[in-house]
Amino acid sequence: MWTFVGKRANKQWLWLALNPINRQIIAFHIGSRSSKDAQVFYEKIPAVFK
Repeated sequence: MWTFVGKRANKQWLWLALNPINRQIIAFHIGSRSSKDAQVFYEKIPAVFK
């Protein structure tokens, strides 16, 4: 999912991890689509879900 902040040129991506059993959000991150932001998002996911 993406949105913008202030101007359309400032796109921000919303990374979400959902528990498939109860559809609970277990982690999220707002940033770019870079590998650095992907790694930050992955580290926010609790170990029990990895």
